[in-house]
Amino acid sequence: MECFHTWRILVCFVCFTWTVSLGDSGQCVWYGQCGFDPATKKPVNCAYNGPAKPLQTPHAVSLLKQYCPDLYQGDGTRTCCSDEQLKTLVDNIAVPVQLLGHCPSCLHNFLNIYCYMTCAPDHSQFVTVDRTTPYVDPKTGQKDLQVNEVNYAVTDDFAVGMFNSCATVRLPIWPSAKEPAIGILCGHSADECTPKNWLDYMGNTGNQQTPFQINFNITDKPYINRAGHLVTPQNAPTLPCTPTHTQGALPCTCGQPTKRPQFDKHFPPIYRTEQLIVRRTGHHPKIEHQDPPPAISTTTFSPIFDKDFLHQVLDLQDKVYALRAPYDNHNDNTVSLTDICFRLHHTDCTILSVLNYFQNNGTRIDRVVRDQPFGFFTLADYLDHLKYCTWVPESKIDTTALHESCLGTDGGPTYPWTAFQGFDGYNYQNATALVITFVVNYDNNNDAEKAKVQKWETTANEFVKNYALHQPNMTLSFSSETRHRGDKPSLTLIG
Repeated sequence: MECFHTWRILVCFVCFTWTVSLGDSGQCVWYGQCGFDPATKKPVNCAYNGPAKPLQTPHAVSLLKQYCPDLYQGDGTRTCCSDEQLKTLVDNIAVPVQLLGHCPSCLHNFLNIYCYMTCAPDHSQFVTVDRTTPYVDPKTGQKDLQVNEVNYAVTDDFAVGMFNSCATVRLPIWPSAKEPAIGILCGHSADECTPKNWLDYMGNTGNQQTPFQINFNITDKPYINRAGHLVTPQNAPTLPCTPTHTQGALPCTCGQPTKRPQFDKHFPPIYRTEQLIVRRTGHHPKIEHQDPPPAISTTTFSPIFDKDFLHQVLDLQDKVYALRAPYDNHNDNTVSLTDICFRLHHTDCTILSVLNYFQNNGTRIDRVVRDQPFGFFTLADYLDHLKYCTWVPESKIDTTALHESCLGTDGGPTYPWTAFQGFDGYNYQNATALVITFVVNYDNNNDAEKAKVQKWETTANEFVKNYALHQPNMTLSFSSETRHRGDKPSLTLIG
């Protein structure tokens, strides 16, 4: 009897183990999208307990191959993400791609966090749904559950490997930039960032980017979750910090292509710059700006970044933009900047200016995001956006709570060394002057075009002189210069 009793216990143990393993050998915890999270207002996924499904379109397969190559198994690849989910994933990782894209090893490891969580065909092994909300499709009336919170288990090897591959990656602003990109993505300074607090910050909806709460669990040991299912931590291999691990990849101290050729290639062989340099006169205190929570640090800005002063400079820029110069002796014909300016994408005139970080819009300078529902704390304002844009001027959406673009109204970036003067190193917030550059077309072989440009320049120069006489808090200087593509950066030219 004792032997039979022992055997029966053993059989029951084996059956329990088999049942748990069977339920977690390749299932999905979600599939498709179910509206928007009520707190974050971002798209969230539909709860689903079933096998992975094939992607429906060649475009989705292409996205998976590009952003999640470890999961790509050919055209018949099965995933736990729909085409729509995959597109949302790509949209959500736009900022990290801009910050880390010049270091393929880091970017590959970083993307795998979200690729495996969102699309892996067996992600029920390491992702557990912790909270759902009833959802009714407004079009079909179909009832479902939207996923609002998950637990995501990853191994220590994966977390540390991912972190180490990104810890020394610099911001993509200049080849020798010293600011680590991880400082933007961690919620802490780069020196204080660890694998744990990096993952904690990225999973927290308080960062204004995460669509739903992701509770990361760094552990090497499998465990039984609250639902009684076996959880095996995700342990995707991480690419090491070596220059030869894959074709074309860079080491983890990756720099970037020099931005000058990227900046310069957009311009015609010969062009002309109309440059306005603005300084603030008088003795004004520096601006001590509280960095967004959870940071407790502050950033010091020079007085030229005072909001009212920026509005005044915007007014000046708008007036110069609107100038019309007489083009003949009878003043019947006039020429404006829009008649002679260079247009990067055939839209608005190209203007290189700090104000283009706000799309030359005073309302965007005034925008402030506060905590809800009480509004006690400022989560982001114009200085946070400005600081971010000096780091990542090509960004289409910043990582602050503002979620604003850094691109100008012409669709192009304003690199900080073209918009400021008098800064030290890469501390653009210490600049002592603002530089506004209007780029105009100029053909030495076209006398009519040259005459129009010269007429406008004469009018602009006279206007700036008269404007300065009535502005006791600023000094202005205006200059024009013919440039050739490939000239040295404006940083050198304007001293």
